[in-house]
This record gives sequence, structure tokens and C-alpha cells, in this order.
Amino acid sequence: MQPIRVQAVLDTGGSDKVKEDVCGHHKYSQLRRGCGFGRRDAVAAAQQRAASMPDLPLEETLSMDESARLDKLHTALMQALRVESVPADWRRSFFTRARLLTYLRADHGDVKRAAARTSACVTFCTEMWRRAYEWEAQPDAVKRLYDLAAWGPHGYDKRGCSVTYYRLGMLDLGGLVRE
Repeated sequence: MQPIRVQAVLDTGGSDKVKEDVCGHHKYSQLRRGCGFGRRDAVAAAQQRAASMPDLPLEETLSMDESARLDKLHTALMQALRVESVPADWRRSFFTRARLLTYLRADHGDVKRAAARTSACVTFCTEMWRRAYEWEAQPDAVKRLYDLAAWGPHGYDKRGCSVTYYRLGMLDLGGLVRE
């Protein structure tokens, strides 16, 4: 069976896009296969993409009741986050009508539960962005230790999706000590 070659288009900060063979990297590297957070300023770029997300019109027509509940959810979320208007940062993506509709429908139209769920997701994402910034600030020597780790996404299935498994027999203790 032939290995699947995955092409990724990386944004290098300029207008040119670079095609990169993802499978061509070191086969045990977790950092290079992730969301690109191994690059400098990748977290800020991801937050900027979330902040610039447009609020596109919905593809379907909502009922009057659902539209009213969507407006109530918008107001309830602003109160839960203690903001006067829609934030200009990455949290803006949580205020798009499509995303609010997703949370509203997940809670079967219950505005209070949907607001609580959305607020919890914003809180969770705040923590994840904080951790991503901490990871980005780590020295390269610390990041290199994760390349030698025996856990995490180490392979790809036949569709090209990463597969996570534990390879305890492949743990390179000598390499960890040397690094």
C-alpha cells in the first residue's frame, strides 16, 4: 500500500502561499504536524483570522421564533461575557449568526443553556489561547523534547488523518537525556 502524500498550503506571512509536503517532515514530529503553532507568531495570526471572520448571511430562512431566540442569545452572551458591544478580538467569531444558531440548536432552543454553553466555550478558548502563547514562547530546546516523545499523533490513516497512539517501546530515553 502506497503512503498518502498530504499537501498543505502554509501562509508564510506574505502574499505567496507555499505548498509543503507534510509527510516529508521528521516522522515523529508532533510540532510540525499540528496547527502550525511551531512557527513564530502563528497564534497571533490564528487569532487575527478569527477576529476578521465575517458574519455571512444564513443559507436557510429562520422562523420568527428562532430568529427572536437568536437575538436573545446574542444579548445573553454579551451579558455573560460582560461586554457592551461585539468584541473586536477573536471572540468576535462566537457572535456570528451561524455560530450562535449552532449553539441554540444544540440546546434545543433554550436560550439560557445556549448562552451558558457559548460562554463556557469562550472561557475554554481563552485558556487554550493562553496556553498556545505560552508554548510559542518556550525555547526551542523544550520544544525539541516533544519531538522525541513516544505519544501523540505519530501516523496517518488511509484517508490522511492523523492517528494518535502510544508507542512506549519507542521512547528514546537516551535522546531525552542528551537534549
